[in-house]
Amino acid sequence: MFRNRLIASLLTFSLVLSACATPTPEPTPEPPTATATLAPTATATPTPSATPTITPTPTETATPAPTNRPEGFYVHPLQGFAVTTPSDWTRYESDDNLVIFDSERDALRMMIGRYGAASDGQPQLNFLVNDLKNGLSSSVSGLTETDRGERALGDLTAVYAHYTGKLRDNPEVAFSFTAFSAVDGPFEYVAWISAPEQTFVARRSTLDTLLDGFRANAFVFGLDRAETFVRLGFEPRDPEDLDPALGSGSADAYKGLLFAGLVRLTAQFSVEPDLAESWQVSDDGTVYTFTLREDAHFADGRAITAEDVRSSWERVADPETRSNGVATYLGDIVGVQARLDGEADSISGLTAIDDRTLQVTLDGPKPYFLAKLSYPVTFVMDPYDLAKGDRWMFEPNASGPFVLSRIVTDEVVVFERNPEYHAPAPVRYLAYVINPGGSGLSLYQAGELDVTGLASEDALRIRSDAADPLHDQLYTVPSMCTSYIQIDPARAPFDDPAVRRAFALAVDRQGLVERLSANTDLPATTILPPAMPGYSPDVAAYSYDPEAAKAALAESTYAGQALPTITLSAGGYGGDPGDYVNALIATWRQVLGVTVRVEQIDPVEFPRLAREGEREGQLLLAGWCADYPDPENFLDALFYPGKEYNYAALDNAELNALLEAARVESDPAARLALYQQAETLILAEGFAIPTMHGVIDVLVSPRIEGYPVVPLGVRTSDLVRIK
Repeated sequence: MFRNRLIASLLTFSLVLSACATPTPEPTPEPPTATATLAPTATATPTPSATPTITPTPTETATPAPTNRPEGFYVHPLQGFAVTTPSDWTRYESDDNLVIFDSERDALRMMIGRYGAASDGQPQLNFLVNDLKNGLSSSVSGLTETDRGERALGDLTAVYAHYTGKLRDNPEVAFSFTAFSAVDGPFEYVAWISAPEQTFVARRSTLDTLLDGFRANAFVFGLDRAETFVRLGFEPRDPEDLDPALGSGSADAYKGLLFAGLVRLTAQFSVEPDLAESWQVSDDGTVYTFTLREDAHFADGRAITAEDVRSSWERVADPETRSNGVATYLGDIVGVQARLDGEADSISGLTAIDDRTLQVTLDGPKPYFLAKLSYPVTFVMDPYDLAKGDRWMFEPNASGPFVLSRIVTDEVVVFERNPEYHAPAPVRYLAYVINPGGSGLSLYQAGELDVTGLASEDALRIRSDAADPLHDQLYTVPSMCTSYIQIDPARAPFDDPAVRRAFALAVDRQGLVERLSANTDLPATTILPPAMPGYSPDVAAYSYDPEAAKAALAESTYAGQALPTITLSAGGYGGDPGDYVNALIATWRQVLGVTVRVEQIDPVEFPRLAREGEREGQLLLAGWCADYPDPENFLDALFYPGKEYNYAALDNAELNALLEAARVESDPAARLALYQQAETLILAEGFAIPTMHGVIDVLVSPRIEGYPVVPLGVRTSDLVRIK
């Protein structure tokens, strides 16, 4: 609550009350208006918002003019509420929650603040009134309630109470205050106005106009709400959070806002030009010649050249950069692996023919190559940025649709539209709120967020109730994500296929989704998720069958004897491994009588340490979300020897041959058939145990259009329009 700060503020009331001790000429009354009143006013019932619609990507965007602010306009920099006061009022005190205004000529004071709402969600007017009365008790006597009711406080409905008393130092002067309280989701807005009673009468029109013009959510962190798309985010602290060459993250994450590549994926998963305007492919499918746009520029206006693209890719392939994903996303280019291995100083398959022409030579025809270039590790950075030091990525010369405007620790990350990007975003600002009070759902309901994901219980409730006011704002799509357990068949006891089969049969997928997501996610019996091309439920090999699991174990080389303790390697920093891991371990213990311990490994280093065998685990906890819509991104990336995310270092000749054939197969139907054969083999041999496919539940505000909810991390924030 706000009590402590309020009492501290009331101690300064002597500044105003001393002005009341000597009578002053009565202010000239303002002309009355038909609607101006501090008494209760009727409020219109909001019209239900239309169901959000998805609009096509704009081809031309006008840059909106800055919002004009009237004289006396004030917006709280942190709490986002706005108010317009007479130009001669003085704002003399402000803190994280509260702002105070004085009108010295009228001995009038107004305070407005925003605080966390009470747990019962009810306005705390009586507490507010009692604090005011206690704070004024040394200066005002006989405070008596003369009016109470409801009235509009901008677009909110507030409860109010009006009190009148006498100044102790000058009993001839009647002194009054009105207190207001309005709850909006997780927040309570409070306001109080104190002045001689004659001021309340004389300035009634001004006060009514001021209260009616109050805007609770007009601004967020000083940004005009009409120009700002707001969502939850995190504070980037390490280079990996912003450098496209490091870490991970989709094209709709921070890196994809700041940097762009030659191509991008649409919400319909087709590849379209981005920094490149066009490309040509040789007849044998191995040479791509890209032509860059004439209007491709960095944020400072410098033209982006083919050499900038080449140098960006050279940097990520430099082994000293220690880039995650470069072998996966650029490894098809001739010379990339040699560069990664330290056997070459440059990538032989890259040639900048001129400023606008880049030639890329592949080691074979790869139908999925263009889609790979939509992943951030392939995006273009300004090579001159490296001269700024090791933290250049916190002030980059952006090549993407936004620039990094500011980071306020523990509060917000702000991106602003990059006017030099060839397709300027319709929205001016993206604000990513850090560590807000309240849940994502409560903040969304209060209008503080434009988009938010939902916890499973909330998603299930809103999905199933058509009468829920949020029902038509909910978008649900199966993600292109799969949680799975990879098994190392080279380590005992999993070198025995019967043991692998027993563990696969002893995973209760339905129980997992019931326990972990209230049945909002999907039990997985395949590696490929349902939205992925090539997905087929027919490739599934095992479902939960405790008796069959026990029978498989009885057929193994461990029949009649206890299995050794099994180690499950997982990313983590210690502590409880979580409900998911605990549920898996409990079921294996119950069905197979086996003890499984957890080995937690630094998540950043997990792929390398796991792949290089610097782990104890025979089982490896894994999960994968597609970066582009091709089964190669799952099956080849996760199970081919030498690949970065092949945690168990699996190397199976039959599987390798299928994956190699699929890579270069140009006929789409034949490619998918090869991948289905590969997936069938992976599952039947027990090299991996899929457990769950994720489902995405997102609320999208009716004020937003052009924000498609898609199964994978396609960049969409630069498509958003605000109605």
